[in-house]
Amino acid sequence: MTVTETSAPLSPHPDRDRVLAELHARPFLPISTPTRIVYAAFSAPPGQQQAD
Repeated sequence: MTVTETSAPLSPHPDRDRVLAELHARPFLPISTPTRIVYAAFSAPPGQQQAD
């Protein structure tokens, strides 16, 4: 048995095309090495996202 025979088929997320279009619309900046990259994400309760 292969993995595909035992797994449920995956369906794409409804927002997949929109997210990919946004990602590809933003050009990537070249980064010289060595470089440290930090990514921070924040979560806010509903209604507070637009507070800033």
